[in-house]
Amino acid sequence: MTETLSPAPAGGPAPVVSMRGGWLQSITRPIQAFQLNYVPVVMVYFAYGALGLIDVTRDLWIKESLSLTPSQLAGIGVWLTLPWTVKMVFGELVDTVPIFGSQRKSYIIIGALLMVAGLVILAGAAGRWLTFTRPDNLYVLGAMLLVIGTVVQDVVADAMSTEVVPRHDAAGNERPDHKVRTELGMVQVLGRLAVSAGVLAVAGLSGWHRILESLSRSAWAACRSASFGPSLEPIPKDAHVFVSERGGPISPIGFHRLIQRLGEAAKMPFPIHPHMLRHACGFKLANDGHDTRALQHYLGHRNIQHTVRYTEMAPDRFKDFWRG
Repeated sequence: MTETLSPAPAGGPAPVVSMRGGWLQSITRPIQAFQLNYVPVVMVYFAYGALGLIDVTRDLWIKESLSLTPSQLAGIGVWLTLPWTVKMVFGELVDTVPIFGSQRKSYIIIGALLMVAGLVILAGAAGRWLTFTRPDNLYVLGAMLLVIGTVVQDVVADAMSTEVVPRHDAAGNERPDHKVRTELGMVQVLGRLAVSAGVLAVAGLSGWHRILESLSRSAWAACRSASFGPSLEPIPKDAHVFVSERGGPISPIGFHRLIQRLGEAAKMPFPIHPHMLRHACGFKLANDGHDTRALQHYLGHRNIQHTVRYTEMAPDRFKDFWRG
């Protein structure tokens, strides 16, 4: 770290050490060390960080739309960590088996295609425009493709991070070992910064989207108030089914947290989520003796197997079965 000494008069106090230039140089050092040949590595790490875009919506979709139990989700989570466990196998494959004459570019493209396929499958399952199998199976398939693609790209990026640092100078002479080590460490720092930048970029876009949405609603309300007057067109109290404390529509995340807090306040022995309200409705109607097919259409189930779970647990499903 660079330190600067302020001059001291003769016979005066000792010179004061200034650290301002030192920490400023340390902060800007990764930027100053950046080179164009680092771009492919940095972009791969940035894309890995940007995958956090789907985390919140994916978790809410799993809880609200899928019929997976906590034990099943735990088992799926173990299988999704398997590609990371055998990451060395992917590394050996990348280093020894070239595809179309390339050991880097082709694997980057394959990893990207696997990630795109996983995202498309997850989007199709959530949007219900992929129906060749159950949404639960589509989730497992899409998540596994996404993880495998991420592992492949991560392995290639790790290999490239050591190859982008030249071992010889322009004249063909071998570079000093300490300079090579310094640049290798700087590439690793830039990779970690790229991951953080991807995470922050996604979070920032999400935050700005919410801010702009809130500002647009406020501007629209102000225009209506200026045009018609606040007393001529009051806002109906029943405009939304679920209203927040501020009087506006409650967000899905806010509603999920509200139900979770209610379960904690009631001291329930298990976590509560909004989808349990749907299950409670299904069990109530099944216990009342409603027809399974009618329940299927009422709940909007594509597969009747999702509806049978409610009738199977009805305590009086065979009551008065032989009576007219």
